[in-house]
Amino acid sequence: MSLVPQQVLQDRYLILEVLDQGSLSQTYLALDQQQQVDVIVKELHLHQLDNWKTHELFEREARVLQNIQHDGIPRWIDFFGDELGGRLFLVIEKINGQTWLEKIERGWRPSPTELIDLIEQSLNILEYLHQLSPPVIHRDLKPSNLMLDQAGKVHLIDFGVAQDLLHPEGGRTVVGTFGYMAPEQFSAQAEPASDLYALGMSLIHLLSGRRPSEMQRSGQRVQFEDSIQVKQSLKVWLTHLTAPQLALRYRSAAEARQSLQQLSQGKTATLRSELAPPRPVKKSTKKSLLILGALLLGTGGLSAVYLLQAGNQTQAAYQGPCFSTPYLLPEAEQSLEAQAFREDFEARFPHPANWEQIEAPAFSSEMPLNKFANCQQRANDQVLFKAAYQSVITQPLDDALVITAISKMALADPSYAELNAMLAFGLDTYFYDQQAPNPTQAGAKPADQIAGLALRLSQRYHKQGADTQSVKLLKRFLKERDQELNPQMKQLLIFEYAQALWKSGQSELALKQLTQGLALPGDWIQKLTDLKTAIQTS
Repeated sequence: MSLVPQQVLQDRYLILEVLDQGSLSQTYLALDQQQQVDVIVKELHLHQLDNWKTHELFEREARVLQNIQHDGIPRWIDFFGDELGGRLFLVIEKINGQTWLEKIERGWRPSPTELIDLIEQSLNILEYLHQLSPPVIHRDLKPSNLMLDQAGKVHLIDFGVAQDLLHPEGGRTVVGTFGYMAPEQFSAQAEPASDLYALGMSLIHLLSGRRPSEMQRSGQRVQFEDSIQVKQSLKVWLTHLTAPQLALRYRSAAEARQSLQQLSQGKTATLRSELAPPRPVKKSTKKSLLILGALLLGTGGLSAVYLLQAGNQTQAAYQGPCFSTPYLLPEAEQSLEAQAFREDFEARFPHPANWEQIEAPAFSSEMPLNKFANCQQRANDQVLFKAAYQSVITQPLDDALVITAISKMALADPSYAELNAMLAFGLDTYFYDQQAPNPTQAGAKPADQIAGLALRLSQRYHKQGADTQSVKLLKRFLKERDQELNPQMKQLLIFEYAQALWKSGQSELALKQLTQGLALPGDWIQKLTDLKTAIQTS
């Protein structure tokens, strides 16, 4: 039974007001009659929990706060359970102020001087947390968890998902809030730089009035520059604070502060690219290309790599059954961002065992890759797999190419050990991708391409008996990108979603989804009808 105003807890805490009421937990404003100060009391109902994770997060917040002493973080006061063991209570200091989100929604925008002060205060809090032994990672820093009191002091609240690096088992679950959560957290990895990323996204929300999830993306990077009105040097600083690749992001609050201080003094900020310069790239010589060409020509296959001479320039070209004329092989993109993406991708998704024995080209855009895929066999095709993989490595910043390549790899080698992880990576990275409709495909819409990855991953989940994962994946996709799907693609997703719902025991909801799919003008009516009949007669 929940507490009510005027009720006294532990003969000490006088409940004044119910601040938030949910089915599992409640939050109250109370008076600590011992210290005569207002406090926040959080209550958790153990008997109503449907999983142990909520309990774990509640206890984690209590444990983390008990070991923290910083005036920018609410002070831990008490933690206890009731006599029957059915409820837990956490008592913390009450901060008199408003969250950044509350102030943003009222139109608040800080002055340049106020902005620098907010940033410095926030960095000070993070530096304290990250220098603890072991370091504490908040993992869910966002405007609703940042407060500003009446004196203009910043406070960081809600440590329910905080993780210390001595006990990384707390990080195996993906936690955080999309838009503010660093890309590595999608793989249940978190480190101090993850909090810096979240702070940068919170500042972008503050300056623009728009949530990062509402902004356009290029790959993993949020395109915020045109949405905020600050000096160009500060935009550059924010770019490096929110770099998707760890190699490009500030790795500590101290490092970020150093660049901020340089900006404040009118100097050029120290960029991450200067702190960690790219490794020198070895350029292929004409001699090495000739050797490569000779080796490949000696394989006796139906395709080969040639060297084309144009003036004083020599460029490798691919000749095979898919191309009537030699296809010039592209040079690898060598920007720092491309190199960071490339290294991360190859580390996540290692080459198959027989990689070196396979001859395959790389492509500079999705069009020749699609052409190559259309003339290759669809399954157990290691040549297509390697061609798609090499295309990602060669042009990692071409979002459309990377999405297409991942899709082709899923078709080419369903047995690849890291395929689920690769598809999930593609979805996490490009979930809000806004590719222009493909003019060669009638009725194509922006979400169709990324929907293909969702469809393939869901189908793999079905085969592996992981229907609950499929339900979660497709529910989110159909909810957030519903209006950007071609009707036929939407029918296919609905079919997969309904099938997963049915297999996970949610037949009634599955039938509702099928009814929606049957109302669409697509070509999968019979497929949906057959599934509906199977569910109704089961």
